Amino acid sequence: MVGALGPAFAASDADAAACNGQWRPAANPPPEGFEARAVKAIATNDVWMGGSADDGNLAHWDGKTWSTQDAPGIGFTETISAAGGRDVFAAGPRGFLTSAIAHFDGKTWSAVPWPTDVPEDAPIMDMTALGNGALLLASWKSTAVGAVPLLQRYDGKSWKAIANDLPGSSYAVPLSVGKSPTGEVWVTGEDVIDEGGTFASKYLWSGKLVGNRFQRIEMPRIPRETETQTHAMTFAKDGSPIVGGHTAHGDWGGVAIYPFTSTFHNGAWTMQAEHAPVAGNTMTSGLATIGSTTWSASAATIYSKDWTTLATLDRGRWSPPRQYAAMTDQLAGGISGLPDGHGWMLTATLPDDPNSPFATHLWTMCGAPPAAAAGAAEPAGTTTAPAAPPAKLLAGPRLSAAERSAQLKDQRADVRKGRPTVPDGVASAADGQRSQGSTGRPVSGPAIDKLRQSKRAASSYVAKPVCAAPAGASKAPASKAGASRCLASVLAPATATHGVPALAGPSEPPPAGYTAKEFRAAYQLPATGGKGRTVAVVAYGGYPRLEADLAQYRAATGLPSCTTKSGCLTIVGQDGGEPPPPTTDEEEGWQLEQALDVQAVSATCPDCKILVVQSSAPYDKDLGMANQEAAKRGAYVINNSFGRDEDVDDPATATTFVPKGVPLVASTGDYGHGTSFPSTVPSVIGAGGTRLLESPGTQRGWRDDVWAYGGGGCSAIQPKPAWEKDPLCLHGKASAVDVSADGDPGSGAAVYFEQGLGGEPGGWYVVGGTSLSSPLTAGMIALHGKPVTSASIWARSSHNLDVSTGGTNGWCAPARECKAVKGYDGATGWGVIRP
Repeated sequence: MVGALGPAFAASDADAAACNGQWRPAANPPPEGFEARAVKAIATNDVWMGGSADDGNLAHWDGKTWSTQDAPGIGFTETISAAGGRDVFAAGPRGFLTSAIAHFDGKTWSAVPWPTDVPEDAPIMDMTALGNGALLLASWKSTAVGAVPLLQRYDGKSWKAIANDLPGSSYAVPLSVGKSPTGEVWVTGEDVIDEGGTFASKYLWSGKLVGNRFQRIEMPRIPRETETQTHAMTFAKDGSPIVGGHTAHGDWGGVAIYPFTSTFHNGAWTMQAEHAPVAGNTMTSGLATIGSTTWSASAATIYSKDWTTLATLDRGRWSPPRQYAAMTDQLAGGISGLPDGHGWMLTATLPDDPNSPFATHLWTMCGAPPAAAAGAAEPAGTTTAPAAPPAKLLAGPRLSAAERSAQLKDQRADVRKGRPTVPDGVASAADGQRSQGSTGRPVSGPAIDKLRQSKRAASSYVAKPVCAAPAGASKAPASKAGASRCLASVLAPATATHGVPALAGPSEPPPAGYTAKEFRAAYQLPATGGKGRTVAVVAYGGYPRLEADLAQYRAATGLPSCTTKSGCLTIVGQDGGEPPPPTTDEEEGWQLEQALDVQAVSATCPDCKILVVQSSAPYDKDLGMANQEAAKRGAYVINNSFGRDEDVDDPATATTFVPKGVPLVASTGDYGHGTSFPSTVPSVIGAGGTRLLESPGTQRGWRDDVWAYGGGGCSAIQPKPAWEKDPLCLHGKASAVDVSADGDPGSGAAVYFEQGLGGEPGGWYVVGGTSLSSPLTAGMIALHGKPVTSASIWARSSHNLDVSTGGTNGWCAPARECKAVKGYDGATGWGVIRP
């Protein structure tokens, strides 16, 4: 069939013989038990695979059968490069932190001596055969202040260093090398720069061999992304280089990873974004020019499900992505092709146990690719990045030998798990997907400006997430168990290392942050309203001071009181009984989350009743019970200011997690372009984040810009509902964002929280995140008193306050999946709700 998921094959003899540009399982699969990491096609009857098996580290196809061979000195083969059938090189780890290279002359494999100028523990970043038994090797070595690239040429007998002008920092590492069909030799690499965050920033450069020296050629920086690395290099038919890999940001509340490619024309590089089947967790893992077509293979993953996505490059634009049903739960690996249009690609099915072997799948194709898959009504497009600044020597991070060795050991382990790796010796943002940062993200905005006006400001502020992953739960088990974290971020002085001090004490007014007055003005809300309607707040854990803190907030901001005695405020446990015990010190952020929720609801719906249902644990089962209890108690709308990564079981989980007949508003996440359950559920109203600013001289007097770190995009799992008519989300998947509201901590809300964070005195804080967007939206739904569902928002979208300015929340294609535009976009949905 050909459809939203692309072609699915029942391989027949006739189909296997067809050269129609479609990928199909190889008629002759790899040897049983062979775990392949690399593939290199030399001719249709001369194909090599590198990897490992009990009886060898290479597999060879001679046009009839596969045979296993063993290159001397190599434990398992990671890299293969060839200049012909009698000039093949293989490389891989020889032992702990050491590598080896071997050469095939058409008859036998022989060991290649290790270059004397390269440390024995230096990793092989990449290599390319130059012809006539020559090889170019890319590696690096440590220095007193960082690292320098090592580029060595082997002439068949001895090694010689190639001079270079490549470093733009004191820590410069090569990543990919290649020789074009026209004879040019290229290298790409990264400058690793310590910019004071949790992770070092990594920016790309390239180099071209001119005479006997590599000369640096600048590459663009992708806006806001602090880590860009190449995993693959190929060349167009005209000899121009094409590289691809991942770009990421990850220095505070989490990390999002996006695929990218870059092409070189007319003396300059241009960056392209590719469609990501998993928003915020996809990377380009392989590139190959097959015939006259350049193919990209991307690997995407969530817990318990993997994808391989293919695309073709046409005049600088990537086609809509192709997903093959037969490749479900397989991750893309190496890809290689021939000028005559024959191609080979590896995918892998990874085991649950990372120490167990993975299953290798070999795919073949020939001929020109087919037209774009059905259902791809909008082209993936190309997003370009501005030119990078001129290179200048910048300070790189200093790692001890032990730290560097540990990083390399982790990279070697990742090879075994079938992941694309770049052993540059520096901790990667991509290594900690969705992990919590510790130092916070630098932030600016009206809250900071107001603090400076009051002469209270520290020299600089950061936004720190207040909720970590549940104690004792590693990433994968936590997700499988359905563990959520709250999505609130608090302004903190950049110098704060443990606790977060309040900006003002209990006896003082809020020194910064928006209150009910500003939210009413910005969102054109009446001063009263919502009487008789109940907004339910669901969150994890007990919070003994909730009522007292809410009373302080409402008194300080001119709102009527709301107490348990009057019946305005109700606090119960997930089963409707007594509230659970208070959260532990390590989980106290959930209490601040609840303070934010009830105070934000108060700001937008001052006369609403508030029902707080506190779960006993931050897991799907408990939070789902709390949602059902809220619905049973007559909530008009339910707020969920928390989330977790998507999981393959989410559609089934949603049947008990999301109550029927009651609107549920959920935060979309604070990692930038990327999705979060339960906002991905089609019936849930996903609330994205904006940056709320005064706009004097305009009719409204305010404006919402897209918040650079608000979550959004398209679900990887949830099916698209009938009411979503926009073609943005491909492959029949649902959007994660319906509406949006203020979420940037720099334009955050004033929140009263007397307990304090991390042992510091409490009082007034400024808090943001989509944990603010969601209760603001829930309050506005209850205030207006009109029935609202996700479907009605899509049907009445013109009533909302559109958000069409402010840049992006990520790097994606098509651009409006992560960029605010007029009408619907994947960053802010249909804008601020106006039922």
